[in-house]
Amino acid sequence: MRKPLLVSISPLVALSAALLLAGCQTVPPGAPSSTGSASAGDDAASATPEPTDPATKPACALASAAVVKSTLGLTVGEPSESFDDSEILCTYTSTAGNNPVVKFRTGQDAASFARLRREADSSGDPTRDVEVGQEAYVTAEEFGNQVSNTLVVRSGSVILSVTANVSVELERAFATKVLASLA
Repeated sequence: MRKPLLVSISPLVALSAALLLAGCQTVPPGAPSSTGSASAGDDAASATPEPTDPATKPACALASAAVVKSTLGLTVGEPSESFDDSEILCTYTSTAGNNPVVKFRTGQDAASFARLRREADSSGDPTRDVEVGQEAYVTAEEFGNQVSNTLVVRSGSVILSVTANVSVELERAFATKVLASLA
């Protein structure tokens, strides 16, 4: 008769495995969870609406492929999202090769906005004012016969930037729609 095989797992291995699995579920602050499940302790929190502080809400879902199509006129796939503590980067792909980039920076203020603008100005990309959000500017870069505009807008504690080969007016429409969804 065979003896059952006993496997022992050290606490360190078990802890490492748990941390690795927990890392697979990480989402940026304010982004909806993909699990959709709530624990018993979450029942009270889910019964009341979440606060609408823009610093907790930015996510690439606000700048979906449908929003890009309706405002920028570009047909793209859904964005790929990457993030750190204060920035969410949304990258898109299209068969036409016109791939816009959207960034949300959280925890920002007028001073950080001014610093970004000074950096753009000093790098050789002159800026000009645009009327959208609390304050905004645009820069343009030429690549052959293509002009790529980058619109940078501050609204509250969020700075939104969009870079695309479209007009500033289309980028302003995009920023207006995305920022309205943060309110």
